[in-house]
Amino acid sequence: MNYVTESVVLVLKPKAGTDTDGLISELKSKVNRDWEYNGEENDPDTVFAKAIDGRVFFALYHSDLPALTECASKPEEIVGIFRNYCRNHPDADCAGMASYLAYGQNFDALYARKVKEGMLKGLSGYRNDGSFDESPFTGFSDGAIFCPQVDPSAFLGYVFRVPDGEKVDDFVSELRKKANPGFNVCTVLAHITVETVGI
Repeated sequence: MNYVTESVVLVLKPKAGTDTDGLISELKSKVNRDWEYNGEENDPDTVFAKAIDGRVFFALYHSDLPALTECASKPEEIVGIFRNYCRNHPDADCAGMASYLAYGQNFDALYARKVKEGMLKGLSGYRNDGSFDESPFTGFSDGAIFCPQVDPSAFLGYVFRVPDGEKVDDFVSELRKKANPGFNVCTVLAHITVETVGI
């Protein structure tokens, strides 16, 4: 399953004597396009099912799903994908970029969503020393998070756009200062990486 694209792929080995055509018909008749409950307008529009070499391949996906041309197998590889995406899509919004970064990886099930200035996961809230930081994180005109659906998790990413005329170095400095690897009481993240493009 890919939560960003709401795609599902199943590969099934039917029991001996199972009618594969009947199994395919049953799969198609019981498909739930709104399996992520994000509303009908976001539902995948394509169902594909076929028997191949004794197995049934089933896919539910959007017909306009972009081809995956680069993939990160570990978190630090996302930096290269981020640079390439910025170079090829200079006017992209942060939510679109975060969705692409979440989609182009295979180390966790990530989702992406837009964020606004305020209390942000990993940048506000409980600190390692037990204190609580309720100050809002600000200084960006557009932002998005991409992270696993469920905590505790070993990854958290953001994409921010700094307003024109603002000092990116000051924003990066504040970002590093506020970053809290122990934002979740069950785990502490091992690395903090900040990458800037377009300055």
